[in-house]
Amino acid sequence: MGAVDDGPVRCDPRRLVQAACANARDDEWLPQRVSLEDATKAAGFAPYLPESGVAAGVPELMVIAPVTVDQTVRVADLQAALRSVGAADVQVPASWDGALLRTEIGPMVGADHPDGTEVLQVRPIAFYAPAGFALNTFAEVAFRAVGLSARDARAAGLAFAIHPAWLLDIAKDEPVELQDLSLRNGKALLIEEFGGEPAQRRTTILRNTTDRMFVIAAKTREIAVAVAESLP
Repeated sequence: MGAVDDGPVRCDPRRLVQAACANARDDEWLPQRVSLEDATKAAGFAPYLPESGVAAGVPELMVIAPVTVDQTVRVADLQAALRSVGAADVQVPASWDGALLRTEIGPMVGADHPDGTEVLQVRPIAFYAPAGFALNTFAEVAFRAVGLSARDARAAGLAFAIHPAWLLDIAKDEPVELQDLSLRNGKALLIEEFGGEPAQRRTTILRNTTDRMFVIAAKTREIAVAVAESLP
């Protein structure tokens, strides 16, 4: 069973599938049910599936379009957010204004199980920032802007700099808690929803390996951890 390393960090991550569907430009790339063989051909890699019995039933597979996500840093917006949480003393370099942060995501394979468990996987995601842009400092400021203490924001900023693709964007209506997680097969990020109806809340685990990024979503933490630990 995975062990939580640190206390929760509250934030709002975007859903990778939603990002892909919103940005797909070619109808043939929109999600559609496919066989394992077709998924492998379309994605360019053989998808890993959970061990038998870990998630209920045989999953349906789909391939999702590659997508590029561009985000532009707005210093005025950051300063306003910092003021709103009582952190107006945090300095935001004027040189950040207009900086373009780009995330390139290759074809993704999604596996939907009958019990509601979902496994999304993609080749390592490429993240680009301007030369000399201090990603960990930017992330630290951004985490202060959502209410973290200086100490927690510094730690979260360092973690974000290591795995920037874990938080591609900020959604406005999906409050969650983020926690570092130790699985038997490596480190991961645990995302637990706390808004909305309890029956609709989900637990998500994000984990990187040398050749894959996994996003596992399930109805309970126990199922999500079990699925994550059954993958390579």
